[in-house]
Amino acid sequence: MKAGLMCGLLVASAVCAADNGVVADGVTRGFIHCRESKAMLAIVERLLASDAAIEKTNDYFAYAVRGRVLGLPFSSLRIGVCDRSGERGCGWASYRVFAIDLPFAEARAQLKARYGVDFTVEKRDNEAEVTERPILAKAQGGKGALLYCDPGTL
Repeated sequence: MKAGLMCGLLVASAVCAADNGVVADGVTRGFIHCRESKAMLAIVERLLASDAAIEKTNDYFAYAVRGRVLGLPFSSLRIGVCDRSGERGCGWASYRVFAIDLPFAEARAQLKARYGVDFTVEKRDNEAEVTERPILAKAQGGKGALLYCDPGTL
């Protein structure tokens, strides 16, 4: 009973933190395996239900939220959608991108030092091509870095 209540409070706390533009530490922990915690899923749902997107495209909605993912600071989160209306019934809806607040080379070096892995080398499932760990890429325009997971051919 206490564990269930504590989980509910943690999820509510993480969602409230997202309302303030800050994602609580630990919420993104599962992202190392391209998984999301219940708290992160709650934040995603809350953001999508809000009218707070800073950018809407046919592929994703972007939100100005801050936090840390795999030890790296981020300042926005892109959430995959199926179209500009925000439809989420496709595999692409599981797409997530964190805009990392560090130069690409520094983000790459920190991840390699922390995990012993080059996150610029993709690790995907052979059949579905879904990412099994996040991919680090240069942000458009060459400034900054993006860390993302995607649904492959799902």
